Amino acid sequence: VLSSVFTADRAYHLFDITAFRLPLFFSSVDGFSFPVLVASQRLLFLAAGLAMILATAAFPSRPPGRRSAPAAAGAVAFLALALSVFAAAGYAGYFHEGAKMRERIREISGGIRPVPRLAPVEYAIDVDQEGRGVVCVVSVVVENRSDEPVEVYVFTLNPGLEVSSVSGRGRTMAFERDLHLLKVLPPAALGPGERDTIEVRYAGIVDGRAMFSDVPGEVRGGDSSFGEMVFADMSLPGLDMFRVKRDLAPARYDYILLVPDAMWYPVPGLPYDPCFPGEDHRDFSRFRLRVRPGEGLKAVSQGKQTAGEDGSFCFEPEHPLKGITLAIGDFTVRTLTAGKTQYQLCSKPGSEDLFRT
Repeated sequence: VLSSVFTADRAYHLFDITAFRLPLFFSSVDGFSFPVLVASQRLLFLAAGLAMILATAAFPSRPPGRRSAPAAAGAVAFLALALSVFAAAGYAGYFHEGAKMRERIREISGGIRPVPRLAPVEYAIDVDQEGRGVVCVVSVVVENRSDEPVEVYVFTLNPGLEVSSVSGRGRTMAFERDLHLLKVLPPAALGPGERDTIEVRYAGIVDGRAMFSDVPGEVRGGDSSFGEMVFADMSLPGLDMFRVKRDLAPARYDYILLVPDAMWYPVPGLPYDPCFPGEDHRDFSRFRLRVRPGEGLKAVSQGKQTAGEDGSFCFEPEHPLKGITLAIGDFTVRTLTAGKTQYQLCSKPGSEDLFRT
């Protein structure tokens, strides 16, 4: 009881012995959030408990027995204690690094503004799923909507994605990465009103800890948050009783969700931050998306869907959008046509009861 009241919220729930505030809500879409980290937090107390039990067998005041027994118990107790410390360090370190990452994102963004106004006009995105990650080739048409020539193109891209090459104007372009920023050095400045086409190749696993760097710690819950956004807050005013936390960018072998806020494709400019609202430009762009998911999986996104000859899924929205979302999973697709409008409802296996009439 004391741990639930006084220490459960400290160090990202590290001392929550009863697991009262851990994200143990099961989702029929992506299962449990952070299963490895939750297991690490429980392993911490399991190993610590075993260490304390075995340590009592090593006390010299116990009744005489085999001489090797106290030494062996002490050795095993030491190993169990070391395992407990290792699990605690890995658990807390993951979320501490995420907080530091978001703080660093804000520092870097604030240090380079103002950024020349580049607007994304059109995207052609090619995605291949590889395990829990993606391999992408993105061609983006940008337009200089400022009054001055642009000598450096600044894009935002998730830190978990590693850029292998950038090309344009028939040649390879030099580029620099600074955490979430991708700085492209074109061979010549882009004049006002001019357009340029950039192709970026990158791969990796999207890091959800980098999302929503503008959200302050008290909104996330500070140490009481599980390091990620609170999706449903059912706590009473002044009493943090119950919060549902979910992974913002689930990346699994059978389910991947990439929303625009995950920065999974390069967007000109800086991520949103209320400290410099003048840098926030939500432009409408045309999208063409082609996805090759893993075996037995389907891709879902906005726009009219067509099937590629290589088993890929192609999407092309009819109207410009502010962003595009991609979901990959073993979905069951139900189609309903009303007049000239076609509706699709995608669900995971096991959700059939939701669609019974």
